[in-house]
Amino acid sequence: MNNKIKLLTFYSDSHKEFYEKYFLESFNEFLKDDFKLHTLHVDQLSPNGAFGSSGFEETMLLKIKHIINNIDTQSDDKLVYADCDIQFFQNIKDDLFNELGDYDIKFQDDVICLCAGFFICKQNKTILNFFKQILSVLENNMSNGKLRSGLSDQIIINNFYNRKLHNTKIGKLPKRYFTVASSSAGPKQWTGQPFNLPPNIILHHANWTVGYDNKIKLLNYIKDKIKK
Repeated sequence: MNNKIKLLTFYSDSHKEFYEKYFLESFNEFLKDDFKLHTLHVDQLSPNGAFGSSGFEETMLLKIKHIINNIDTQSDDKLVYADCDIQFFQNIKDDLFNELGDYDIKFQDDVICLCAGFFICKQNKTILNFFKQILSVLENNMSNGKLRSGLSDQIIINNFYNRKLHNTKIGKLPKRYFTVASSSAGPKQWTGQPFNLPPNIILHHANWTVGYDNKIKLLNYIKDKIKK
């Protein structure tokens, strides 16, 4: 019997609908036979969980700790992390494994940067050290429970990647791991404008938009188009 692959996510109360209606429903439809879900429910540190809001980046600290706590360097299995505002449209296991290849980790391509909201990685000492260094930078920039303005786990990851400050072999996943930034709408905040959907997407991450209502609209927009 094959071991199930660990798939990590987390959510706070402001993101409960994203998690239950889109993430979990699609996980149960396409991934449950090959992945074991490890979900962390965290306290609501920001008023509404919106990107850039007070407490948002402090919540990301909990995310990095969740990842570190689930890395088993004695395992040859891969590990997947996905934000809770992601919906799946098919079983991603074989495609993800093929994409990872000899890399230590591959992130979703956010067009202008690596996206920390979805990745597949090996569970080795290199990856454990990578995330421990991210956590260390975050913790060293905390004061009175607040993270220094302008810093995030994603910024640190991209800094490591662009400046080659880490020996981790890092890559990007193809655009079928979809974000609206890679559509005709482009890498800018989505506010409801129509766009053409590529024919081969296998998941969708509802980033590049801000606010609860816009995320729901974006998730539904793509879900409806996939069903047609």
